[in-house]
Order: sequence, then structure tokens, then C-alpha cells
Amino acid sequence: MKFLGKIIIFIFLLLFSIGIYLSFIGLETKRFNDLIVKNINNINPKINSKINKVKIHLDLTSLSVKVKTKKPRIEFDGKQILLEEVRTAIPIIHFIKNNFLFNNIYILTKENSIKNTLELIREFENNPKIFLLNKLIKRGNIVIEANLNFNDNGNIIQDYVFNGKIKDGEIKLLNNQSLKNINFKFNAQHNKYKLKDIKLNINNLKLFSNNINIENKKSNFYVSGDFKNEEDEIKVSSLKNIFKNSILSNIKDVKLISDNNFSFYLNNKFKIKNLSIKSEIELINLSYISEQFKKNQVFENEDGRIDFVKHKIKVSFENEKILVNGKGGVSVNKITDNVNYNFISAKKVLTFNMEADIENLPIKINFLDYQKPKNQKATFKINGTHQTGNQTRIKNIILNHNDNYFKINDLYLNKKFLIKKIKSLDLKFKNADDHTNYFLLKKNKKNYTISSTSFDATNLIERILTSDSSESSFDKIFENFNSRIDFKIEKLNVDESSFLKKFDGYIIFKNNDIYSFIVKSKFENNKIFNFTIKTDENNQKITTLFTGNAVPLVNKYKFIKGFSDGSLDFYSVKKDKKSLSTLKIYDFKLKELPALTKLLTLASLQGIADLLSGEGISFNEFEMKFSNEGTLMTIEEIYAIGPAISILMSGYVESKKLISLKGTLVPATTLNKVIGSIPLLGNILVGRKTGEGVFGVSFKIKGPPKNLKTTVNPIKTLTPRFITRTLEKVKKKN
Repeated sequence: MKFLGKIIIFIFLLLFSIGIYLSFIGLETKRFNDLIVKNINNINPKINSKINKVKIHLDLTSLSVKVKTKKPRIEFDGKQILLEEVRTAIPIIHFIKNNFLFNNIYILTKENSIKNTLELIREFENNPKIFLLNKLIKRGNIVIEANLNFNDNGNIIQDYVFNGKIKDGEIKLLNNQSLKNINFKFNAQHNKYKLKDIKLNINNLKLFSNNINIENKKSNFYVSGDFKNEEDEIKVSSLKNIFKNSILSNIKDVKLISDNNFSFYLNNKFKIKNLSIKSEIELINLSYISEQFKKNQVFENEDGRIDFVKHKIKVSFENEKILVNGKGGVSVNKITDNVNYNFISAKKVLTFNMEADIENLPIKINFLDYQKPKNQKATFKINGTHQTGNQTRIKNIILNHNDNYFKINDLYLNKKFLIKKIKSLDLKFKNADDHTNYFLLKKNKKNYTISSTSFDATNLIERILTSDSSESSFDKIFENFNSRIDFKIEKLNVDESSFLKKFDGYIIFKNNDIYSFIVKSKFENNKIFNFTIKTDENNQKITTLFTGNAVPLVNKYKFIKGFSDGSLDFYSVKKDKKSLSTLKIYDFKLKELPALTKLLTLASLQGIADLLSGEGISFNEFEMKFSNEGTLMTIEEIYAIGPAISILMSGYVESKKLISLKGTLVPATTLNKVIGSIPLLGNILVGRKTGEGVFGVSFKIKGPPKNLKTTVNPIKTLTPRFITRTLEKVKKKN
């Protein structure tokens, strides 16, 4: 009995020792290599496993045998996946029965190619999603740690857990954009996927994310998470590649910080639904440069640059509705004021509202001769709606500055931002010359009315008279204006000292062009002012202007100074953008005309030159026949006759480029001899004494407007044209 007891104790100790040894030290063997390979081949015969020695451990707590192998590899289709470790557990009862079914398996891979890993997954589960994903992924590596449990039939139980990380990934999206330098950690369980510590680069724009969660809900994936970027200067070129055909071409510098949360559903066809984004953006700086800003009529902006600085912006996108609320600084010429704004975009309709306190920036409205100086506060408000690809309705534009206000109600613009119609325009402002202006435009069904008690048109008339544009300015402002405007202006200033009273009339527009324009008025001294434009049956536009007071209009031309007295008669016929015109001015004086003064001096007619710079030279009549086409004015003839001199000339003027004039200037004393001695014309032309045959001068004036060259030559004979024109004038006068 003692011997038997000792044997039992020995066997027990032996088994215990073996158990301790197998539990803590384990046993290396190749017995399980074929077993593992066989089980894998049963799953997919195309997969070949290369396994080194297997080490087994006894787990008494779970009554199972743990099997572990180091650095195996899997080979398939000429590719391989390197593993760091594979281990599993076999119940002791199965082990004794030589039935080696796995309860679970643990796999830790080395760093492998993502594309190779996806190819391996496709060997087990080949579906279009994995195929498309593999096509999109261009490069990158992956490390996976997997825990898989099996049922008694050897099938994987859906309590699996995958952990791992992606390094240096790159994905080419369907729009040919690329996600580069992708790095993140992941956790995957049945129908649930978590991504953490994400870093990626999209067209050189660096993005970060703490968490992105993906949940499989029936036939859709629900994706939620966050992303942000740290303060960084964003290269606009990277944004242009993402957002094509946008205003980004005018953006030069962008620096911002953003923090964003998002969620959406992704269906089996990778189509996004129910996208929701909430963002908080700190815009450090954004510069917008446009040639249009150089030409603006409000702010002096030589470089066409506007900077948006220190903006706090909240953006919400949900149910295809975008809400934007923001505030910050707007800087022009390094002068900054603050603005608040909000936008709502839904169903292709953008609703906008903006308010600004404009204190530091000066404001100029040049055609109205209005300006707000620096350091005077003004408020600006604008609100309205814009339909994508269609019209814009601006409900209100309001600018208030002290007692000045500018109000626009219901302004409709087409998709090219040309005016379709306007409900009302109400202005009250004091201009640079300290004139207070009142102006009210109202829409009445199809037509409009303008009323004003006082309006200073000095600057506006000057801009119209000196404009180089050959096209109607209405084409650049209105879509297709077809209306009648009736106006009643009690007092209309035309210059600093003259005004028209009861300036009443109407304008009829057809297809953006003036079809008819009738106005009758009188100057403060009761001299007549009549102006008409009429279109005849041949589509010729006939313009007439007669005024008994020519001074206010002639003085608009800065190169003429010291003009006094005179009445003006103008007639023009225009068709197909070409006009033929005649301008006549009667009984006036010129005190200063630089070109004429130089001409008289060069002609050695110093006495007449002194007269011009003194009391002025009188003219009985000035007549100019000319044509206009585009920027070219062709002067058929200019003839001026007076007690002191007479002038006949012709030529052309190409706006802002070249002036070319030639003609004849004759002192009146010589001319009177010619006219008074017509029967003895030969003797007078030749002259009875030496030197008496020189009647005047011929001249040429040519060059750019600011660098004219004048040449003068004496003449002994007058051209028949000069004599004919003079006789016509004298005969007409008599």
C-alpha cells in the first residue's frame, strides 16, 4: 500500500511538474504545423502558410492547450503577409480526442502593404466594396491585431475584435483628388468601427481628427466624428483643386483655424445621405484681389485688395441647409472696420444679411460727388435673397451717415448681376460742394417717376460730357430696360453758379437705349434750355440742344477757360453707333485757350495774343461739323469768325491717344481787305507793297493730348475754301 501510495504521489508530482512546466515554460514542437496549415487550407486552398516551430502551453484555468507560433507568413498569388505572432487555444478534451478545433485565434501582423492585406481579405470575402476600396488606395502600410472566436462548427463568432494602425496611406478619390500621408489607429468590431488620432493631407491641406466612428446600420453605414486644422497658412492652389469654378481664383492668402464635427449615412454605393456638419472657424486672414475692386465707386482701392481679418465664424450644415454666422474686420488700404453677417442657404436659395459699422474707412460715391471722411461713423445694412443660377433680390440697402442717407428697396438683379427692376431709390445727402440733394425714384407699375426739390448735377453732367464710352452705360447696368421715366426737379444745379429751374420732362427707354428724351427748362436768368432725343422711323436717333446760356456747358471742358456769353445750338443724327453732328456757338468771348495762345504767339500775332489773355477775343460764330464712331472723332470742319481773327481747321481726335489738327488762321484786318476788295482780288492777294501779301498762317497741331507739338507757317494766299466759308458767314449775317 505504501508503495502504491508512493507511485500515486510520484505520478501526481510528475503530472503536476509537467503541468507547471507546460503552463509556464511550454513545449516547442512541429506537430501542430501541419494541423494549422491544414485548417487554413480548409478555409481557402489558395493560401499557403509558412510556420516555424510551434510552442504549446497548458492553461489549467480554461482547461485548454495554448498553441503559439512566432513570425509565420502567409503566401498567396505571389504576395505575402508577414505575421509577428499567431496563437490559439484547443480544449484539453479535444486535444485528448485528437480533435483539434480552435476556440479562438489571436493574430498580430507585422507592417504589411494595405493593398496586399485587402487582396488577402478578398480571398475570404470578395465583394464590390473591398474591390473599389483596393482600387482607391494607392499605397500605405497596416498593422493588425486580431482576436477571433470560433463556434463548435469552426465558424467565426461575431464578437471579433480588430485593432491596428495605418501608416503613410494614400487614397485617390473618385474626383481625382488625393488624400495623402494618412495615419490613424483603428478598432473594428462587428458592425462598429472606430478611428483615432487621424492625420491626413488633402492637396497640401493638413487635417487632424480625434475620433471617427462608423456603425453598420442595416444597409447603411453611419459615420460621425470630428476634424480640425491648426493655425496654418493654406495654399489657395490646394483649395482650387477641390472647389473648381469658384471665386477662389481671386483669393491669394488664407490662414485659419477650424474645429468641425460631422455625421452622415453612407450607402452601399458610397453615396452620402443626411450629411451634418457643425464648424467653428477662426479666420486669421484672407486676402481677396480683383480688378473690379480697382474700379469701384465707393472705396479708393489702388491695388484691388480686400483683407478679411480676425473673423469668428460658425457654420452649420444639416438637411441640405447651410447656416453661417460671422463677424470680423474688413480692411481696405490697411484701414479696417467691423462687419457682422449671416447666410442661410437652402433649396438653391441663399438668404443673406449684413451689417457694418464704417468709421475708419472713407466712402466715396464719385458720380454723386459724395464722400464720408475717415473717422466719421456710418452704418451700412444689406439683406436679400439669391437663387442659384437665377436672380438676386436685394430687399434693402441702407447707408446712414450723420443726416445723409441712401436707401434702396427691392432691387432685382439677373444672374449676371444686371438690374432687372427696382422699387424705390431714396437719397438725401450733402455733396462735396455743400449742396443738399433730395432724390426719390419710385416704380409705378411698369414705369418710374423721379422727384426732387434740389439736385446738384454739376459732377454728373461733367462725367457725361467727358465720357469716352461709345456704348450705352445702361448696357453695363441694366438687363433690358423698357420703361418711361417722368421727372420733376424744382432746382437742378449745372455748375457752381448756374442752375435750371423746373427741370421737367420724360425719358423713354427701349432695350436699354434711349428712344425719346424731352426736357424743357430755364436758367435762373430765364434763358431757355431745351433738350430732345427722338428716334425716327429709320431708327435714327436725332439729338437737339439749344440753350441761351452756353457758359455752364462749355466750361465743363477744362481746356477752355474764360468762356463768357454765348448761346449754343447742337444737332446730331446717330445710327448704327456712328453719329454726325453740328455744334454752333454764337456771340461769345474767349479769355484763355492755351492752344490758341501758343498758336498766336508762334504766328507772331502778339497783339492778338495779348488781347486773348486780357479782355478776351470775341467771336461772332463758332461752327463744328464732326462724326463720332467708337473712340474716334473725325472733325470735318471747325470754322470760327470774329472781329479779331478767323480760324478754319479739320482733323481727328482719338480719345486719350492722339490729336491731329491742321488749319488756317487769319487776322480780321487782312480778311476784311480780302472781302472788301473782291473785284480786285488779284492785286490784294499779290500785294502792292513788299510784305503785304502775307495774310495769315497755316498750322498743324499733333501728338498725344499731354504732349502736343505745334508748327506754324506764314501764308500769302488764302484757300478758296476759307474765302467761301467767310463769304457764307458774312452773307448770312447781312
